[in-house]
Amino acid sequence: MIDCISHILTSLPIDSALWIIVVAFIGLDVIFGFANAWLTGTVSSSVMREGIMHKIGLVGAMLLCNVIDISQNVADFGFTIPVTILCATMIVLCEITSICEHIQQLNPDINLHFLDSTKNNSNNDDNME
Repeated sequence: MIDCISHILTSLPIDSALWIIVVAFIGLDVIFGFANAWLTGTVSSSVMREGIMHKIGLVGAMLLCNVIDISQNVADFGFTIPVTILCATMIVLCEITSICEHIQQLNPDINLHFLDSTKNNSNNDDNME
């Protein structure tokens, strides 16, 4: 299945493949976030609305980057930076972190604490001496 998906994505233009990848990661984050809220009994329409607006902001950033890339191809600004790829990379990395946090909350037996930047890891430093 992974080979099939890879073949499909590599046969598409890079911009289309980036959009599919970004939307897939956003979708996984929404699914795991909702599952976590359901598990903890904290499903809230206002929190969901805020989360959806955050995701729309990510899509807006991708759209802006696409317009910048198109503009760079049409007009000569004196530089060419592939900002859509940079934006997609940033979004995917943020979504991976968020998905892993949701997975950790859904199943605490899965040890993904290294992804949690809010935890103080000074206890681990004491154990290393």
